[in-house]
Amino acid sequence: VKIIGDNGAYNSLAPKIVCTNMAIRSDCLYRYKHTETEAYLVYTNKVPSSAYRGYGNPQITFAQESLLDILARKLNMDPVELRLKNIIHQGDITIHGWHIRSSGLEECLIKGAEEIGWEKDKNKNGKMHGRGVACMIHVSGNRGALDWDGSETMIRLHEDGSIVVFSGESELGQGIRTVLAQITAEELGVPISSVKVAQVDTEISPFVLGPYSTKTTVLAGNATRIAAKKLKDMITKKAAVWLNVPDSEIRLEDGKIKTDKKEYDLKEFTEWFHTHEGRESLFARGIFDPGRVRISAENDFYGDISANYPLAAHFAEVEVDPETGEVTILNYVAAHDIGKVINFNGAKGQVIGGVMQGIGYAIMEEILYKDGKVANPDLVNYLIPTSMDTPKIKPLFIESLDPVGPYGAKGIGEPTLIPVAAAVANAIYDATGIRFTSIPITAEKIYMALKRKREKSEDKS
Repeated sequence: VKIIGDNGAYNSLAPKIVCTNMAIRSDCLYRYKHTETEAYLVYTNKVPSSAYRGYGNPQITFAQESLLDILARKLNMDPVELRLKNIIHQGDITIHGWHIRSSGLEECLIKGAEEIGWEKDKNKNGKMHGRGVACMIHVSGNRGALDWDGSETMIRLHEDGSIVVFSGESELGQGIRTVLAQITAEELGVPISSVKVAQVDTEISPFVLGPYSTKTTVLAGNATRIAAKKLKDMITKKAAVWLNVPDSEIRLEDGKIKTDKKEYDLKEFTEWFHTHEGRESLFARGIFDPGRVRISAENDFYGDISANYPLAAHFAEVEVDPETGEVTILNYVAAHDIGKVINFNGAKGQVIGGVMQGIGYAIMEEILYKDGKVANPDLVNYLIPTSMDTPKIKPLFIESLDPVGPYGAKGIGEPTLIPVAAAVANAIYDATGIRFTSIPITAEKIYMALKRKREKSEDKS
């Protein structure tokens, strides 16, 4: 594999990491025996490049999954079948040292193919129809990049019975505040309405390194679960003193403290506690540290860099107008192994948003230059998908119950974008018989390619 990254005119840390990630992630999805990868950054007279959702993974996945499709065609083999024969499985250690502790990728491929109607005949309405598939692997954190890749949470029970969670993980729309509230409520046996997750404030929030590498559900989720368990144990012991019963008789359920004979509102307990034990605080701290794995160029970046590894198989069904080259995505299925679904609506939203970003990446978004300047610096001329472009998107969640993630969960943030361009490109090939090796695959590119194909056919006849 040879990778050449466009650095733009100025340098920053991000392009180097993106290029390195492309190299590392080029060989972890299938059971490769031998690989050789080179990655280079080159300066160009263009806008400086930086990181984006997936951090190099969408780019290498587009190349890898396109090549898998080409190989399947050369072998006269179904693209899904070829992937099923070669994907990684639970218990595997990839050629780059990733330990696959859980995997539902096989089920993602099988159920995704069923949902998209992979074996069904294609429509014949005068337009070209095709279906495509692409897989991906990603991370839930990156303990190979920094000295500490963990997370910390603090939880406080107030006198009025309300619970406040403090985490340094920022909410960027990924839904982490909801997930942390759910985990806290689950562990403490209280309704989620009584849990508040505070906004990040560097004066009081625990130190963390920020939301990157799809890490917050796994790392912050585990830290929150640890803190909540500690707080529950503290409440149980204090409530046993209050009620003069053994610890073993205390249960926290439905926002109440229960014994075999009676139940009390949590507020009754907190009022007693702050009256009689006011010198203490009902407060607990949880730290989750997945450990450090040192990787570098000296060891070929070999190492188990993540707490766990989300997996997915995406399927696209497209229609191509042979007269204009316009692509319409009719149906899209995104099958994700996220270990355990903690918040279904949040995960579904991540899939729909990520797929739409991926569609823009695949067939629309492109920086154009004229006389050395950006020719489309605004959203009038730089095309992105709108609600009018949204196809039918079907999320499928496979629960492989990872042994490290909270309740078995893995990350879902970045993975939803990663395989989209490859799935769409493979579907366009299936429809047109033309392989596009660069993106975006715009209507103009398709129209011109179809025109050349027709002219070549006419010359032969």
